[in-house]
Amino acid sequence: PEQWCSKLSRAHAQNRRLEPVKTQPGHFIVAHFAGPVEYGSHEFLDKNRDALGSDIVLCLKKSRSEFIQQRFTEHDRIFGSQESMNTRTLVRKVSLARKYSVASEFRSQLTDLM
Repeated sequence: PEQWCSKLSRAHAQNRRLEPVKTQPGHFIVAHFAGPVEYGSHEFLDKNRDALGSDIVLCLKKSRSEFIQQRFTEHDRIFGSQESMNTRTLVRKVSLARKYSVASEFRSQLTDLM
């Protein structure tokens, strides 16, 4: 967890919205529009590796919120839409789809936020 925070800090060293917590390794602060929020990386990565089910992704892509729709349009760009896949294509993409997780979505959203 501390290594992940160090990597995050190096990657966004010039970003004024991200600040490492020097007194607590593995913690960082994101300056959101509503105020600063401190995050801890312990168990953070493991907790966010859960895969999103295709039914959940489909539901979120059909959301009334344009913001939510945009977050999940990226899924089709990376893995292809399920509607256009035949069985053989689907089997090949299953392993790739497993990589689309809560953590990968969070990473994408954090990048957008920064």
